[in-house]
Amino acid sequence: MKVSRTVWIIVIAGFVIVAFASLGILCWQQFNERSQLRERLTLVEEKLQEFQSERSSYRKQTLESQLEETQDVIKTSESLFARPSWDIMTSSIFDIAEVCNVEVTRISSSGLGSEKLGGLTSTAQRFNITIEGDLNNLIQFLTRVNHDLRTGVIKLVDLNVPADTQTGPSANFLLVVYTYEGG
Repeated sequence: MKVSRTVWIIVIAGFVIVAFASLGILCWQQFNERSQLRERLTLVEEKLQEFQSERSSYRKQTLESQLEETQDVIKTSESLFARPSWDIMTSSIFDIAEVCNVEVTRISSSGLGSEKLGGLTSTAQRFNITIEGDLNNLIQFLTRVNHDLRTGVIKLVDLNVPADTQTGPSANFLLVVYTYEGG
């Protein structure tokens, strides 16, 4: 059976039309998929920007809160150090002595000096103090002074416990009270 030339042309043309139609359908599907992917990508980018914006806003608020807390601590520290050291020392020493049942027998100051404490320039006033009382009360007093005077610190202690019972125990100690200068 012999196939005519016209039939061959029609068959080839049919194959070409089917091939182009299939190729067109594939291109159209690919175009639709690209459009959908672009839409999804745009949506994801918007959500990411929103998330980053919220996260940076939260981080900013957290850092601002920490900054405010730090500034409050600095102000509190400055106000503690700003009171005159003699006022701090005398108002507290005698109160603590009364509570601990010891007697303050001598207070003298060796003057002012300047010291750096953690980056803060402070005036340091040194006090030599002598107290008398029961040994346990002396130790309790020294512990309370070191704890209760927030801007002061006991640097040196000399406990005297005599062998005879006529004189009671005493303690000489160096108390340094710091006052904030600024800077």
